[in-house]
Amino acid sequence: MQAISTISLFSGCGGLDLGFVGGFKSLNKRYRRLPFNVIWANDIDRAACETYRKNIGDHIHCGDIWHVMETLPQSADVVIGGFPCQDVSINGRGMGANGQRTNLYKAMLEVVRRTRPSIFIAENVKGLMMQKHRRYRDQIVEDFKNLGYTVGYDLYLAANYGVPQMRERVFIVGTRNGAYFAPPPPILASQIG
Repeated sequence: MQAISTISLFSGCGGLDLGFVGGFKSLNKRYRRLPFNVIWANDIDRAACETYRKNIGDHIHCGDIWHVMETLPQSADVVIGGFPCQDVSINGRGMGANGQRTNLYKAMLEVVRRTRPSIFIAENVKGLMMQKHRRYRDQIVEDFKNLGYTVGYDLYLAANYGVPQMRERVFIVGTRNGAYFAPPPPILASQIG
């Protein structure tokens, strides 16, 4: 199986990365190793970076994304990341496009522009789907489309996909080959385990 080179942004302690690389056990279920190979990762939080190093690998670059971007590889097959959500979170201040943290999606946009992956996957909170954030969400989608990607987004409930959480998340997926990403159907309870 050929490795799929992957860049991870806003990686935290590596939860999204772990889901991509697989090869772990949770709740007495072993998940197979997947072909994704995270070759470069970034987070600003030192404690999260240390946890990432211990559990995932040494390829994490700790610091402000804009300051470490020059260390990016020239290309990657996939870019993943959960850009900060505080400005669109239901529990946040609702700053949307005027917020400092949520506008960090522009760093992800720049990484995609520089590395030209075949696909990118951006994750964020349910609040991004709120009507008051529609213009902001549409701007994010339009910015990625302007890089030549076919972009779609959908809201997913983690429990519908075998994750023991009632957490809803928005996933924005862009493909460079013009194909639209088809959201996977929920997993039936009988298929889990």
